Amino acid sequence: MLSTEQEIFRRCQARLRAFKEQGKYPTREDVPSIVNFVFQQIESDPAFLNEHLKHIIKDDVIEKLQSNITTKIGSTKVLEAKNNGHLEWLQNKDQSKWLFTKRYKSYLLEQPGFGEIFAEKIFDAADAILSRLEDPNRGGSWRRQGLVFGNVQSGKTTSYSAVINKAVDAGYKIIIVLGGLNNNLRAQTQVALEENFVGKTTATDDTKPENTELGEIDIGEELKVNVITKRDEKKGDFKKSDFNAFKDIEFSNAPTLFVVKKNTSSLGNLISYFQSKIKDNEEQISQPLLLIDDECDHGSINTNDPDGTTSPTKLNGQIRGLMAHFTKCSYVAYTATPFANIFINPDNANLKISVQGDFVKDENGDVIWDMKGKIKRKRREKIIKDTQDNDLFPRDFVINLPVSDSYIGAKKIFNIPDFVDEDF
Repeated sequence: MLSTEQEIFRRCQARLRAFKEQGKYPTREDVPSIVNFVFQQIESDPAFLNEHLKHIIKDDVIEKLQSNITTKIGSTKVLEAKNNGHLEWLQNKDQSKWLFTKRYKSYLLEQPGFGEIFAEKIFDAADAILSRLEDPNRGGSWRRQGLVFGNVQSGKTTSYSAVINKAVDAGYKIIIVLGGLNNNLRAQTQVALEENFVGKTTATDDTKPENTELGEIDIGEELKVNVITKRDEKKGDFKKSDFNAFKDIEFSNAPTLFVVKKNTSSLGNLISYFQSKIKDNEEQISQPLLLIDDECDHGSINTNDPDGTTSPTKLNGQIRGLMAHFTKCSYVAYTATPFANIFINPDNANLKISVQGDFVKDENGDVIWDMKGKIKRKRREKIIKDTQDNDLFPRDFVINLPVSDSYIGAKKIFNIPDFVDEDF
């Protein structure tokens, strides 16, 4: 059940949306009368205790709602490579049947942090990103790599949540999100995706799973996601002990979510797990992967040698090795500071890694990941070659997320003149 404050925001948002249905957009001046009306409704509704209402400050509600009424928002800017074998596909899809997307859009429209215009722009940007990834149902072997950047605290998590919801509707089966270098950041990302994509919390030592606000939205059928990692800060990351618990998961069924720390142990465990999931008659996993690299300029870049002629940093080698286990892979990097990523040397086929016994090692003999088990020679060679040939350079597209007029960033704080274009 929604709290009293959540119900107030829900009713206010519904009345604000009614303006659009009447052919006009609400203004900030419309908000106080709407809030007063809803407060009166709640006060006379026996389902809500006046004791709870006393602690909700009406002016705060008005201020939050007014801040969400966007009158102007920039456009999504795109740079993309041409003639790279990509096939246009998204415009041919009937998105009216995309239930994850429908549920998430309904959820955003109920949130105090989002107005109608901003929510629409979020999904327009998600379409711009998804259309530049590959159709998950396309046959053969393919890889797409892009970069998405936006202002600090301007909605990047919401953006990739929208992309994930749409990607799953389109047919992506395996979703991996790299959620920072420490336990706290990974857990924050896990919680955000449970609230924005899964619709249900994961269990901890002190709590049982329960529906989130997103999960309470009725769209006619239950949406299932296999969630491998958990929100527990200390024990929620992917571990070797998880192998047996999830060994029988079929990726061809419900989508599967991993939220993993950028840590050599966690990524090594993940690589070992996916090695165990490659079928005997295949060289790589055939189900399509969407890999979201959050704060991609932190930890992911190969800083050992910008010319790519020697050993990679271990994290960089592991991320590349992880993707090399998939026939179909889309990699989307997110950051507010994209400079390191766009200066990655895209030509690094001389990267020096090799299989030595049961391990993949760099030229110094340091282990990058395990290759234990009965892995055929041909399969090993394919994975190593894909790792060597593909760094994380955003070779297919770079997208700049739009900013609304209610965003307070460096331009407003430092009084940067309007003629200075900070979008690109």
